[in-house]
Amino acid sequence: MSDYGPSETKWPAPTPRPAPTAQQKAVEDARTVAKSSGKPVLVEYLTTGNSQTVANPDGTLTSDSTPVPERVKGADGQWRGLDATLRVNSDGTVSPVSAASKLSFSGGGSGPMAAMATADGKQLALKAPFPLPKPVLNGTSALYKEVLPDVDLELTATPVGGWRQVLVVHTAAAAANPAVRRLQFGIEANGLAVSADGAGNLKATDTQGKSRFSAPAPLMWDSSNGASQTPVAKTDGAKTQRSAPAAEQQPAEVTASGPDGPGAGAAVAPIAATVDASGLQLVPDAALLGQGTGPWYIDPGWNPDVDNGTQAWSQVQEAYPETNEYNGTASGQDKPAAGYCGFSSAPYGCTRFGRERAYFQVGVNSVIHGAEVLDARLNATVVTSSSPSQATPMGLYHTGTIGNPTSWNNQPCDRNSLMGGCPKIGGNWISGTGDIQYDVTTQMKAAARDRWPHFTFGFAPDDENNKYYRQRFSNNPHIKVTYDIRPTSTSPRTRPTPGFADTAAYADCNTPNTPNPPDNAGWVGANQNITLTTASNSAVGQQLQTTFQYWDTADSDNSVYARTGWLGSGDHTVDIGRLTDGHLYGWWANTTDGTLTSVNTERCYFRVDSTPPTATVTSTDFPASGTIGAHPKLAGQEGSFTLTGADPAPVNGSRASGLACARWTTDPVKAASTSWKCTGGESGIVKLVNGAATINLTPQRWGTNYLYVQTQDIAGNLSQPVAYAFYAPSNPNSPDPVFGDVTGDRKADVLLPDSAGNLRQFGGGTDPAAAPNARIRPAPGGNGWNGIQISHRGSLGLKTVDDLLAHQPGNPDLHQYLNDGNGGQFDGQAPSRVVKPASCALPSGSTIDCAAYGYGTNWAGVTQIASFGSPNGDVVDASGTLPRSSLLFVENGRLWLASPGSTNQLSSPAVLLSANDTRWSGYDLITPGRAQGTAFPTLWARSKADGTLHAFSVKGTAQSPDLTGFTDPSAGLITGKADPKLYPRVGSDGDISGDGIPDLWAVDANQQLVAFNGVGGATPHPSVTGVDQAPVSLGNLNTPKAQWKLTDQAGGVTPSAIGSYPAATAGVTFPTERIGGRDTPYAAFTGTQATIATNAPVVDTRKSFTLTTWAKPGAQGGLIASQDGAKNSAFTLYADPADNNWRFALAKGDDGGWPYDWSDAVNEAARYTPGTWALVTAVYNADTGLMSLYVNGTLAASGTHQAATSPAPTGPFVLGRYQSGAKPDYFYGGFTGGVSNLAVYPYAASPTAPATTGKITISAVGRCLDNEHGSDADGNKIQIWDCNEINGGGAQKFDVRADGTVRTAGKCLDATNAGTANGTPIQLYTCHDHPAQQFLPRADGSLYNPVSGRCVDASDMNNGTRPYLWDCNRTNPQRWGMSTLNTAPLPIPVP
Repeated sequence: MSDYGPSETKWPAPTPRPAPTAQQKAVEDARTVAKSSGKPVLVEYLTTGNSQTVANPDGTLTSDSTPVPERVKGADGQWRGLDATLRVNSDGTVSPVSAASKLSFSGGGSGPMAAMATADGKQLALKAPFPLPKPVLNGTSALYKEVLPDVDLELTATPVGGWRQVLVVHTAAAAANPAVRRLQFGIEANGLAVSADGAGNLKATDTQGKSRFSAPAPLMWDSSNGASQTPVAKTDGAKTQRSAPAAEQQPAEVTASGPDGPGAGAAVAPIAATVDASGLQLVPDAALLGQGTGPWYIDPGWNPDVDNGTQAWSQVQEAYPETNEYNGTASGQDKPAAGYCGFSSAPYGCTRFGRERAYFQVGVNSVIHGAEVLDARLNATVVTSSSPSQATPMGLYHTGTIGNPTSWNNQPCDRNSLMGGCPKIGGNWISGTGDIQYDVTTQMKAAARDRWPHFTFGFAPDDENNKYYRQRFSNNPHIKVTYDIRPTSTSPRTRPTPGFADTAAYADCNTPNTPNPPDNAGWVGANQNITLTTASNSAVGQQLQTTFQYWDTADSDNSVYARTGWLGSGDHTVDIGRLTDGHLYGWWANTTDGTLTSVNTERCYFRVDSTPPTATVTSTDFPASGTIGAHPKLAGQEGSFTLTGADPAPVNGSRASGLACARWTTDPVKAASTSWKCTGGESGIVKLVNGAATINLTPQRWGTNYLYVQTQDIAGNLSQPVAYAFYAPSNPNSPDPVFGDVTGDRKADVLLPDSAGNLRQFGGGTDPAAAPNARIRPAPGGNGWNGIQISHRGSLGLKTVDDLLAHQPGNPDLHQYLNDGNGGQFDGQAPSRVVKPASCALPSGSTIDCAAYGYGTNWAGVTQIASFGSPNGDVVDASGTLPRSSLLFVENGRLWLASPGSTNQLSSPAVLLSANDTRWSGYDLITPGRAQGTAFPTLWARSKADGTLHAFSVKGTAQSPDLTGFTDPSAGLITGKADPKLYPRVGSDGDISGDGIPDLWAVDANQQLVAFNGVGGATPHPSVTGVDQAPVSLGNLNTPKAQWKLTDQAGGVTPSAIGSYPAATAGVTFPTERIGGRDTPYAAFTGTQATIATNAPVVDTRKSFTLTTWAKPGAQGGLIASQDGAKNSAFTLYADPADNNWRFALAKGDDGGWPYDWSDAVNEAARYTPGTWALVTAVYNADTGLMSLYVNGTLAASGTHQAATSPAPTGPFVLGRYQSGAKPDYFYGGFTGGVSNLAVYPYAASPTAPATTGKITISAVGRCLDNEHGSDADGNKIQIWDCNEINGGGAQKFDVRADGTVRTAGKCLDATNAGTANGTPIQLYTCHDHPAQQFLPRADGSLYNPVSGRCVDASDMNNGTRPYLWDCNRTNPQRWGMSTLNTAPLPIPVP
């Protein structure tokens, strides 16, 4: 077994020591004198009111502490012993010679009877209910004679600054005086509130509720020497008192009652005490006052709470269970007793029988904190013993703290057993009075190590029911602690705390219960500077310097030493930065005061894992969106998903901590949270067994769904959240043929052109991401389907599937592509021409002059076409055939209807549905089929101005349809909008969600297809009242400009699958590996000179583009792709070995230097692992300037670049190298990795799925960006607020758009007054395409405003804080969580 220790053992010398402080010099001088004289020497500098410290001849120090002050420092700085002897002040009042706190008595007259004050100015004074004569002073007492007839008042000062007050009533006649029967004392309290509890205990508290003065419940007694008393009812666990030993003799002397307390056999009763606005009222017991034998004594008293309770004493008595005796002075309370009070006769007679306990609280002198305690003794003094000749076994117990109040019913130890719950730490025998000593070394060692503020203990005899064991103690026991002044270095701590995330077991130094700590050292995770800390202490306050030695156990010959400066006692810390990934480290430390050096701490060990794990999701039930040939289950059906991951070993290390768990969720807000733990107990956390776990999930919504998964390794590293996109089809099965079906499966289909001009077929209930090209002949004009007006809803012939109508704008012909009925093929025959109706009419049937209504002789002037269905009703006939469809079209702003004529033709006349105006030119025609509760088809019209939706339908009967309801396109408003700026193209092919209600589809400016579910009813005919505003993501219509599958070459040329870009190939082979879940050949680069290069440029960096590829970097990273300019590359995509991050750069010049903008705002997803495949996507938006780099679908790095600075494309597109100084550069000796299936798209992928809204959180505190009250008013406050779902959470839903805006409530975030300076607040304002409204989301969590070059900052991150612009600094107030970024619709080229 190796100890993994350092080979180097010689520690460096400390740096020069600073000059000693006054305290340090005092200690050093005292030690010198003690050593030379051979006698202890007082260290005056360390003296306090409760303790003294001496230097011993052997170099150690001894501290002596008590629970009560014994001295006070005068105005001259000299310590004097406490002396409660009273003297007359210059103002006539009376005060002690020296007390721990200020106290004065009346010198006679009507002023305050007694006044106390604390060091911080809190004052309490009581005023007697009668004038006071001049007192007669006797030591610590002041006697005021005849304050009332036959009534004297005696005040006695205590050394702590409190007093006892006894009213002596000499005669029965005096006792009958009403002024005695009810005593009212005025109260003057500065900054204090005086109160009484139910038992009569009094206290004065400050504004924080802390007790500053207190008084136990007052008592009274007479002077009788009557019959013995009976014991109180014992609490559970009490025993019968033991009889006296045969040899025991009762003392014969009788002690009479007096001002100091009741005599044996005296009658004792409580005094009722209450406090109100008029002062303190005392009502003596009427049954005792004036009865029996006088004099009668009435005894209240007050004490300051010494040092906020750090030092205290308290007696507790079973006979008086509610009486507060904390720091009490009345009736012997300042000499706490322990044992059974059971004698009825003098001199130890008890007015009530029961158990008693003595508690003490001693402040631990801070000079021993961190010191090495050598010896500690507790010395107590017994002042009275109930049976002086009886040896008493007196136990010492370590108890919880005591405070105000402390009583029998409110004490630290259990009253129903012998000091229950309080450990016994010592025992000793005592006979009679005198000193008793206990060894408390163990306790003081713990006090020094853990820096206890105080030590609380209690006394109780071993038999609490033996009346012969009762002892009274002086209230000033001493604890003498002898300690070494050699510095100590203890409590070594590594931060972050090493541990194991799978079990949440963390330890500061070493894993517990590990015989050889290096064998199971805890883990420290990624991106965290490591700090080492020890508690370094000098018992005498010397300045210290702590040295840390740490070593890599793989290279223990090379230790590193890190030192602090010269510091006072406390935690000493060094930052040793980030260490080598995958390595095991050890460290220890010592500290020195320049003369003496501590022993070394124990060795601590930890392991480093700074490589985050990966996360992957697969499912056969719901394959990833875009999977070719997939057969997913349907929405509402449960499917299983397999969560897997890997914890890659680091490049230069040998250890990875291993996978611990995964968290999955469908909630993008929850997915943004990174504070989860494997053992946190929240839903969605699963343990990974052999790196995998299977979960079951039922998608409730049709369309593209997202499952967010994140893994965590044992070091606590988190993978980037993976957004697994999968399509859950609807189930729009119909027993009859339906309009909109082109494949014959009786489901509506969508036909749309993609970015390359191919007509794509989106089958009802299928994944649009895998939509095939429609099998169709070339579009009219032969240049692709983009820009062609198309429509399909039924047929001009009698069919059960749709034909396609197509019109090229400006062309005189309308073409019909006939469906051959064999799965939606339109390529069986050439398209035919559809003749335009030759005559025109009104809905009434009246013939009109076509030309007068803007109607042309051919189709050239038609701007829209829409297959409408049958004006007589969309009802399948008995033979199962659909009725023939009619055609709506807009020409010169007017809406026309053409009915079917002969087979595959239209009939005359064309019916004018609109007024003779051009208003319909401002609306898009949408034909959803039946949508207004009848069998007649409906027309929806989308306003091109504001996106509102309007519905129109045929009325009347099937035999006599009414076509008059289409005149005004602004009529028929239904709920919902489709913003024409966001969605330039809209349409409907009926029900595609499977609920029987027609839906709306739309294509956004980035060619993303979405659907909006129709809202309404389905029976007996669909009735749509509006469309849901939550879009369902359906797919991507973008196709590559160029694609290389990179599976082979021929004659030294690698072909392009899309585009004409053959690429010369050298030094590349094509082996097969499993990539993206499938076995496929790939391009393997073998180092220097290994390249694949086209003969012409592919990417124009002055415009938006997206590049995506699978890549596997080698040990030295590698240059994946670039494009040559004249002297340097126009762009580069590479794996940078300098920091193991993926990089994307765009050139801002072509001068041969290094003129690049980089994606330098990165997160952990940017890290690559050599030899591991990753799907890398580089996106550039030329409109906003945003550069985005995605790794495995997760935003990993960001940057900004101005398109105007990009050079024109000139050179070849190259894999495997870049260009610098007009020469090839093979980057670290050439690429030794792999590339597969690379494609370039002529657009910028959007940062989020279309119209995806979500919360933007401030990650450090979990609060949200909030639009105050959800208002849409210009200038409304944008603020930070607790995340919530008030009113559906609308005030916290933001839309991060591809145009660079962040929107909510239909408006944009805006830098107020177009400001760019630090501190410019963010507000809500009408969107107006200004740079002040550009906020680009970056991978490091920042929101970047390019025009100012600053980031959105949340300042203190508190509720109500208004974010503003500030210099980007990557601190917590600038780290925003935008979970919607995980929905970015990145293109995936067909393999």
